[in-house]
Amino acid sequence: MAEPIKVVADIIQSELQLKPDQVLVYNQKFDIPPDDRLYVSLSVLGSRTFGSTTRWEADPVSNELIETQRVNRQEMFSALIYSRSSAARIRNWEIPAALVSTLSQQLQEKHSIKIAQCPVSMADVSEVEGTARLNKYALTFNVLSAYHKKKPTQFFDTFAEPAVITNP
Repeated sequence: MAEPIKVVADIIQSELQLKPDQVLVYNQKFDIPPDDRLYVSLSVLGSRTFGSTTRWEADPVSNELIETQRVNRQEMFSALIYSRSSAARIRNWEIPAALVSTLSQQLQEKHSIKIAQCPVSMADVSEVEGTARLNKYALTFNVLSAYHKKKPTQFFDTFAEPAVITNP
């Protein structure tokens, strides 16, 4: 299973027809180039676990006991879209459109995630940088993710006799 934030990055890059250097996962070393291209930076703002289970089953081939751990989470993502030109202001609507595209639906199904149909918020967070204005918009949206892991575990079918304590 691919990391959900990287799946979202692939969706945005493809749907907005951006080059790989224009879509970043937060906290990568990156300085905004002095060009007029559009850039998107993705980050995880937080998450909430709403389901966690462990199950055991015998492997039919090896007869080993297999432990399966599953966790379901809601993760809040932020997409920061920015440009030195008017591209971020003109194209910011394309991020929510990309998240509900056919490609998005296919990748969500493939990677066991569900991206919310509507963003939680979109805010203009533009700022003045020196003498130029950097057009910047922050879009917040939720992603439901399902994680699982399988591993062999020990099977206990015999137990030591408990120590019997008697009073003298």
